[in-house]
Amino acid sequence: MNARAAKHPRRPAAIWRTCLPLSPLDAFCRRYGITTPQLAGAANVTRQHTSRIRAGKVPNLTISTAKLLALGASCIVRRKVAVGELFDLEVDYRPPARAQRKAR
Repeated sequence: MNARAAKHPRRPAAIWRTCLPLSPLDAFCRRYGITTPQLAGAANVTRQHTSRIRAGKVPNLTISTAKLLALGASCIVRRKVAVGELFDLEVDYRPPARAQRKAR
């Protein structure tokens, strides 16, 4: 141990580094070291909304917002990023059935 290490003990790791990723977007951002303000600025989405999406607190995300985030991530990472890399896309999505009319 040198003199500098004795004066400055090592800080514990940040809590977000020790926890599991909250969403696929969070895992992607951690893998590439992307911060929320970076992604929000590149995607032209507000930081608050981006942090909610990253935490998985937005239940119904529009496809246009997902495309913006994928475009922003591709600008930061400098390669094409598919929307499927950032979000769990439901392949078997079926719109709700319409109520049937009563026969007269």
